[in-house]
Amino acid sequence: MRDEGGVPATNAGWRARIVPLRDDLAADFRSGLYLLAATVVLVLLITGANVANLMLARTNTRRPELAVRVALGGSRRQVARQLLAESIVIAAAGAALGMLTSLWGARLVREVVPDGNRTGAGVSRARLRRALVVGEIAVSLALLVGALLLTRSFARMERSDPGFDATGVLTLRVSLPESRYPSDSSIARFHEQLHAGLRALPGVTSSASVLTPPLSDENIFTAITIEGQPAEPGQAMHAHRQAVTPGYFSVLHIPLLKGRAFTTADDASAPRVAIVTDALARNRWPNESAVGRRFKLGQADSDERWVTVIRVARDVKQFGVRDGTPDGIYLPLAQSPPRTATIALRADGEPTALAAPVRRVVRLLDPELAVFGVEAMPRTLARSIWQPKLQSLLVGTFAVIALVLAAVGVYGVVLYSVAQRTREIGVRMALGAQRSAVLRLVLAQGVRLTLIGVALGLIGSLAGARLLQGLLFGVGVHDPLTFAGVPILLAFIAVIACYLPARRAASVDPAIALRADR
Repeated sequence: MRDEGGVPATNAGWRARIVPLRDDLAADFRSGLYLLAATVVLVLLITGANVANLMLARTNTRRPELAVRVALGGSRRQVARQLLAESIVIAAAGAALGMLTSLWGARLVREVVPDGNRTGAGVSRARLRRALVVGEIAVSLALLVGALLLTRSFARMERSDPGFDATGVLTLRVSLPESRYPSDSSIARFHEQLHAGLRALPGVTSSASVLTPPLSDENIFTAITIEGQPAEPGQAMHAHRQAVTPGYFSVLHIPLLKGRAFTTADDASAPRVAIVTDALARNRWPNESAVGRRFKLGQADSDERWVTVIRVARDVKQFGVRDGTPDGIYLPLAQSPPRTATIALRADGEPTALAAPVRRVVRLLDPELAVFGVEAMPRTLARSIWQPKLQSLLVGTFAVIALVLAAVGVYGVVLYSVAQRTREIGVRMALGAQRSAVLRLVLAQGVRLTLIGVALGLIGSLAGARLLQGLLFGVGVHDPLTFAGVPILLAFIAVIACYLPARRAASVDPAIALRADR
């Protein structure tokens, strides 16, 4: 039946979405690229903050020199031009170094903020330096949280069970032209003869054919009608369709849960049978055995023969490690032979060593037949998770850089403060202050900045972690281990960075400190 617009009734409820090809090709990479771009921007901000801190400190120490220049007739504009020129030289050197460093993956950018020589600006500059350091710590914590979430997600993904064993498996593809293989029986005969030759090869323990192997990203769904479960009009049930030869489940070590396996007797003349995935069995026959149940391909009114379920197989990650397991059906290849199929064979050694012998077996059957897509399945498995691996590697690298920059920023601010307070520290020690008291005094300044930065970073991380939702696997966006471990690590490193200048302050000789210039 068709509606008034000429659309088949079976298509009711379906919609079409037109997407530009460029957007479709980039869809899998866009979120990862946005993440990396944001990471680079955050590291750039930390780098800029560090450079700004250095320039503020440098300008502050040159106050006597700049005052002399102004006293000798130099205008404030001329002094500002001099500082700007020096900053441009430093920025150019940093840019050149960044270009060289970018050859191995990191991008280093120098941004210099020049500052004038205003009276009474020392306090405001000190506050600005402390604010910049707090910002560095907060941004570093956010980056470390994101990096650890991605790293833990990738580790979970790498250890996850795809539902099959890829070790020692070689896959390749063949496509049978209609001119030489005009019938279903000729296609089935080719596969039967091919596997007889492959199993005779030294090192091959088993082989089979499959329409689309796991992790192939090929979505071949078909409508099915389950006996006794009529679907609403336009709401047909769908399942991922496979066609396999006997032995496929043993090649990939896919466990069969109950019932019997396919045999060579399940040919085109035999009753139609199928093995269904555990997901389909749970969804369509909950709390019941799927073995013995029947379904047909297509709608209820189709002329297709009923198919009897003879076994249930374990779920397999068909489209990717991060994706779920679809409702699936396996049909005997002899009863539903495809022209293009994948050949999978298991070796007792290195599978790629069998590529040349396998090609020779194919040429003996059909010299004109092309073999393509030859690949060891462990490589296929690794290729399916290359993107999250690259994301975790790059974000982790930038996070480490940010951590180092933040530690350097804390160290620099505390060290500069010690240098500015040398005379004060000398007076305290001359009046009887213990070295431990001086150590605690200086440490307190750095620890206070660190705690403020960590608190702000945690707030930002908790709010921004949701942006990683689509990139994570097996890890929650508010993972307790991550949000507890990262602040502790960052605080520990920052305290070490504070301790070094604090120890230097505690070792000041009071007599030398009292003679220091103000």
